[in-house]
Amino acid sequence: MEIRHYQPTDYAGVIALFEDAYAGIDDNFASFEDMEALRLHFPEGQIVAEESGQVVGLILSLYCPYEMFTQPQPMADIYDARAFGRYNADADSLFALEILVRSDQKRKGIGKRLNAALRRTMEQHNLRAFIGVSRIPGYSAVQADMSVETYVQKVLEGTLTDAALSYNCANRMLPRLPVPDYYPPDVDSAGYGVLVVQENLRYQPDAVCCK
Repeated sequence: MEIRHYQPTDYAGVIALFEDAYAGIDDNFASFEDMEALRLHFPEGQIVAEESGQVVGLILSLYCPYEMFTQPQPMADIYDARAFGRYNADADSLFALEILVRSDQKRKGIGKRLNAALRRTMEQHNLRAFIGVSRIPGYSAVQADMSVETYVQKVLEGTLTDAALSYNCANRMLPRLPVPDYYPPDVDSAGYGVLVVQENLRYQPDAVCCK
């Protein structure tokens, strides 16, 4: 298996991975134009896992200011490929657009290898944190019995397991706060997302980011 930055020749495989991950959910993010916009925005932040000529996992990210995520943001603005460039000016962190592993390739350590490659990128560019929004696909089943805050805390403590949030916690992306109405079509998550943050422990605040 090879972990590397993606290239235009990977775009069809990336879109196929989206279709696998979002089966049953109407998701329109992935397009060849989006893929190329991301590559031009920050090539080192677009990482794929390739095995036997197929894309089996990926991390897509873009520059963002850390302080932007002290409160929930309108996700439609963040995901607008036409506006990626506006995050460059004062960016000190990365925002995770997607972290995906193909459904038939999970539990093989692919996500951990992708995350390790992303951590190296953060260290090389002196970026403060890797920030994302996690699904919580186990929440709808218990929504009547507990608040989303209680659910997130139980997942963090390990007393509950959530397919997405538990994975993120295992990869040091720890929950900060729920994001209501993050993605309403995601009925398994009751429309919620959870802001998750992985800090760069080697970040040097006084050093200049190497963009």
